[in-house]
Amino acid sequence: AGGKTLVAEILMMKALIQLKKKALFVLPFVSVVHEKEEYFNYLLNVIDLKAKGFYANTGRAHLNDGVDLA
Repeated sequence: AGGKTLVAEILMMKALIQLKKKALFVLPFVSVVHEKEEYFNYLLNVIDLKAKGFYANTGRAHLNDGVDLA
């Protein structure tokens, strides 16, 4: 527990906000995807950005213009 995930999240948010880039965040379990999707949408809602979770049984994943973080 050295804070590696937190550092990755902070750098990702910086890229989303300052560089206006999209981001891909890979997680190991569907349950974690649901949890992080809610967390990221809570944070990103303030700046009008959106996170979307994609996993095995959601069909083909498309990062359209409405998704900033997948």
